[in-house]
Order: sequence, then structure tokens, then C-alpha cells
Amino acid sequence: MFSYSIWPTVVKSFWAPTGEFRMITSGSAWNPPYPTFLRAFLFIVLIVMTLQFALLVINRLRGK
Repeated sequence: MFSYSIWPTVVKSFWAPTGEFRMITSGSAWNPPYPTFLRAFLFIVLIVMTLQFALLVINRLRGK
């Protein structure tokens, strides 16, 4: 559920409402796109955790 709920946030951080590719930046003087990278990283981690949980459930149901 977390992976599903974070997806709109990830999409909005990579693309502007007009449809052009523009990453959200920090707004500081240096202005790096760290918030976008953090959201994408968290999304990938949540997907991996979901797959890990699914494999755990499948193995438990098989009796391993």
C-alpha cells in the first residue's frame, strides 16, 4: 500500500504539471535535486520490500 500511495508523489517530483521533465529541487542557493532522488529511492526500496514480503508469503504457504 505504501508503494501505491507514494507513486503520485514520485511522478509529481519528476514531471511538471505541463508534462515536461523537471525535477523538484531543494530551493537553496546550491539547488540540488535531492528531494526527487530521495523520493525515487524510497519508492524503489518499497517495491523491493513488497517483493520480499510476497516471496516470504509464497515460501510460507509452500511449507519451506
